[in-house]
Amino acid sequence: MDWATPSVPNGARGRGLNEYQAFAADGGRRDIGPPRLKRVAFARQQYTVPKAYIEPNIINWARRTGWSGDELRTRLRRRDIDPHFGLHGIYELARGFRSPSARTDAQRNFQIVAQLDPVYGPTPDMLLDKELDQLRTGAAVIPTLDAMNHASAKYQVARMAEGLFEPEGEEFVREREANIQRDHPKYTAYQLREVRQTIGAGAHQPTTFEEVVTVLDSEVPSMIRQILGNRATALEAAELHGRLDRFPALRSIVRANLYLWAIPILHDTGASLDKLDDYRHVVEASYADVFVTGDGQLARTVPRIHPGLLVVNWDEVKAG
Repeated sequence: MDWATPSVPNGARGRGLNEYQAFAADGGRRDIGPPRLKRVAFARQQYTVPKAYIEPNIINWARRTGWSGDELRTRLRRRDIDPHFGLHGIYELARGFRSPSARTDAQRNFQIVAQLDPVYGPTPDMLLDKELDQLRTGAAVIPTLDAMNHASAKYQVARMAEGLFEPEGEEFVREREANIQRDHPKYTAYQLREVRQTIGAGAHQPTTFEEVVTVLDSEVPSMIRQILGNRATALEAAELHGRLDRFPALRSIVRANLYLWAIPILHDTGASLDKLDDYRHVVEASYADVFVTGDGQLARTVPRIHPGLLVVNWDEVKAG
C-alpha cells in the first residue's frame, strides 16, 4: 500500500490562515511599494542589511532581561541585522491580554516592539498570493506590507503598548483559540489513525524526515492545491512543485506540513499544539535572511522547514 496525499490542517494552510485582520485590513492584495530595506553605501558597492525575522519569544526574553526595545535594536545592529516582525507575532503577543495576570507583561512586550520599530511583514496568505501571481505573470515578490497596512500594524502595536486591546481583536483571539483547541485533537487523532492504518497495510515506514519528504514527494502537487484552496490548476500545481525552491513561502508551508506528518510517521504521536504557531513564524520568515529565536527546539527545526535560513539564538543576541 502506498501513502495517500496528506491532508493539510486549516491552521497550516496558506488560504484560510486566520490572522488578526485589523493589522491587515485589505488582505494585502493591492500593489505595494519597494521593500523597506536600509542600504549603506560603500566604495563601489551597495550593501543591504540582512533582514532578521524576530520570533515573539525574543520579545519575552528581552522583557525578562529588563531590556527596552531600543536596547534590543542596538544588540541586533551589533550583529548587522535589521529587525522584521510578522503579523502572526503581533497576534501571538496579543493573546497575553486575555489573561488578567498577564496583561502587564503583554503591555510591556508591546512597548518593546514599539520601541524596536521593526518592519512589519505580510501573512503567509499574502505571500502565497504574491507567489501565485509571480508564477502567472512573472511579477517580483516584494515581501513587505504596503504603506497603509504597515501603518495599521504600527498603530495597533502602539495602542497595545498603551495597554489598549480593541474589543474586536479580543473577540478574534478568543474565537480562534477556541477553534484551535477544538480542532487540534481531532486532526492529530486523524493523522495517527491514517498513519497506523497505512503502515499496518504494509506501506514502507520512513525512518527520517528526509525519507518522509522523498516518500511523499509525488503527493506534493495535491498538497499544493489544498494549501492554495484549489485556486491553482493542476498544471500550475505541478509547475510550482517542479520549481518549488523559487517560491520560498510555498516551499516552507509544504515542508511544514510534511514535518507535521513526519511526527506521527516517525514517532507515533501527534504534533503538539504550539507547533502550528512555531512553523507559521518560519513561513512568515520565508524572505528573511536570519531567523532570531530563543526556542532551542524551533531553532533545530528551522532548517527542515526553510533550508538555508540562518538561525540566531537568544544567547547570541544577548552577547551582542
